[in-house]
Amino acid sequence: MEKINDVIKDVLINLGYKNLYYAGILKKNWKNIVGDLIASVSNPDRIERETLYIKCSNPAWKQELYFFKEEIIEKINLFFKDFEIRDIKIYFKR
Repeated sequence: MEKINDVIKDVLINLGYKNLYYAGILKKNWKNIVGDLIASVSNPDRIERETLYIKCSNPAWKQELYFFKEEIIEKINLFFKDFEIRDIKIYFKR
């Protein structure tokens, strides 16, 4: 018997909402993936073409997060066994 989460995942992916599904999972688990400090100043916004768009709290953190870009990608890809992020774009929006 399949778990309901697996059924929902399969349905959403089959309907073409793969990025939306994984973005939702990422938002829910953001703090566990990147840690308290990064999670306190940033939020995953959306995924487009294997690129994660991250919204941050201020311009200084935008610059700081770029230094952690590869580490963040690695942590996300370790979290997802069947999905891969290849790039990150970080933006500041009031």
